[in-house]
Amino acid sequence: MVENRWPTFGEVLEYLRALGFAVGTGKPGYIVAKHPEDESWFVFRERDLNSPARATERVNMKVQLPGRGFVTDEEYALFWNPSMQPACPPPPAMPQ
Repeated sequence: MVENRWPTFGEVLEYLRALGFAVGTGKPGYIVAKHPEDESWFVFRERDLNSPARATERVNMKVQLPGRGFVTDEEYALFWNPSMQPACPPPPAMPQ
């Protein structure tokens, strides 16, 4: 991801995949990201993967991902603002 650029919808889905979410289609017109271990899930309206992520998606993920222990607040902030450090590392592995 380029510094100081809002992530795309495709990057959001890749981020969730890296955290262990399975991403697939749901009802027609929707994409579902579901975590197999704790039944956490996100539902998105299907759209171009190069479109910007929506602010509502950011808010929902900011509450749910750190709140459920997938990432820390700092790790989550790095996804949305990679310029906070020289190189943005991949998301951490799920705790066992």
